[in-house]
Amino acid sequence: MFRTLYVLPWSVCKYFSDASMLLRKWRTNSKQLDLLWQQEGVETEFSETSATDLKPPIKVLGLAWDSEKDLIYFDPNDLLKFMSRKTESKRFILSVVGRIFDPIGILGPFVIKLKCLLQDLWTLGVDWDSELPPKLRHKWQQWSSEAEGLTEIKIPRFYLGT
Repeated sequence: MFRTLYVLPWSVCKYFSDASMLLRKWRTNSKQLDLLWQQEGVETEFSETSATDLKPPIKVLGLAWDSEKDLIYFDPNDLLKFMSRKTESKRFILSVVGRIFDPIGILGPFVIKLKCLLQDLWTLGVDWDSELPPKLRHKWQQWSSEAEGLTEIKIPRFYLGT
């Protein structure tokens, strides 16, 4: 098994290079395999820093991956930075919805709340750049404060539902 994983980058890269597609930044949760790949010249994202050091999350198909614990999670930092503009309008809320990339649906219940808020804005006929009505502003502020806890939603990378 280990031998198969060791030669994987070369065999896969050969197939993709035939299609003019360059694969790079290989990552594994096996430190031994990562070191072997580095010694052989495979481009990896290995880091010598300890787990307690602050380091950017490893992105796998747009989602963050904790390779130490083998968990997939949503990294809200870019979203929170965008939301710090403190604009409270229908246009801004729609752009926040568009910035949430959730290809496997782990944030579904959280995103639905925001889409329901947008539906309420449409039903009330609120203009694109108008201030939110007080009741809906409260919902928006509550949703915004909950967004900081999105890193708590984590699932195993290898998940097979029943």
